[in-house]
Amino acid sequence: MRFPSFGKLFLCLMFSLSICLPKEKNLLYGVNVVWGISGSSWGADFRFRVPTLISYMKAGGVTSTRLGISWADVEREKGVRDWAYTDKFVDLMVKNGFEIICCFCTTPEWASEVSEEEKAIFHQRGWSNLIGVMAPKEKYYQILEDFAEETARRYRDKIKYYEFWNEPDGMGMPFIVYDEQGKAKDIRLGGDPKVYTELLKRVYRGLKRGNPDCLVSVGGLESKTSFLKGIYENGGKDYFDAVAIHPYSGEGINTGWIEEIRELMVKMGDAKKPIWITEWGWATNDLEKQAYLLKRSFEEIRKRPFIKVATFHTLNDWRGNEADPTSLIPMGLLTHDLRPKPAYWQFKRLAHGWE
Repeated sequence: MRFPSFGKLFLCLMFSLSICLPKEKNLLYGVNVVWGISGSSWGADFRFRVPTLISYMKAGGVTSTRLGISWADVEREKGVRDWAYTDKFVDLMVKNGFEIICCFCTTPEWASEVSEEEKAIFHQRGWSNLIGVMAPKEKYYQILEDFAEETARRYRDKIKYYEFWNEPDGMGMPFIVYDEQGKAKDIRLGGDPKVYTELLKRVYRGLKRGNPDCLVSVGGLESKTSFLKGIYENGGKDYFDAVAIHPYSGEGINTGWIEEIRELMVKMGDAKKPIWITEWGWATNDLEKQAYLLKRSFEEIRKRPFIKVATFHTLNDWRGNEADPTSLIPMGLLTHDLRPKPAYWQFKRLAHGWE
């Protein structure tokens, strides 16, 4: 009886393993989705609109999606956590095979202790939506850390990637400015890297206790390399596994800024940490230009193997005010009524490798 050679047996074994072992998803083909009303996930139509969006994602070759988990929504009342709505979205994404990039953010008003006087300043500036992204008071840091731990443990088998906050170097973490008498007089944007770093340390520890295998990124930076430098200067180096950025540019993605962020990471000894692009795209009614810029931007992303995540912003157009058609934000691969634009077909070709 003749027996196959060791080499043949080895090749057969490797072939079998390649079939049996799950392949890691290419997370460059992600999209952010406006599931509900006015740019949010709330008020989502699970009967018709949500299934339609998921169908477009699957057909388009989407592999991941950025999903917000809001401390402010889950724990509206201190000590009372309602996970029902969040569970519904997480389970839906996992069921349909999408990797979740979790944007972990927002602060309940009881934790920021924002007063009516302070709220009035936000309203006067037209920034009412920013009240929920103020930093919590220091006495609530431990509760935030515990919430992070519970989140990671709850979704241990469902969420691996966490992005802490959204644009803390821009409008994402405003601070109240007070006069000499301690009266609120203005709002400062641009965040404080020292405060952010202390929060990052807390959240990182909590998430890692809940799921030691999860990966945590610095929250999607808007534009400031100096903010990341500030995180390093305040001892944050060991409290993130990746750096998430939003390299918006009118003519593709901002490759110059990507390289600047990368250069700083390498200088600080973090060459092995990846960059995640958790928002990129354009608000434009020039549909052909959008498709062209998408293709060109993907070419730039692929040139940089240190970019491991890229989520296009957004799958669908949305309105800042659903009752006002003029408030349309035309950033989607789909129109507001969910018709594909040329950019959707371009995304699909690239995601499926049909170039």
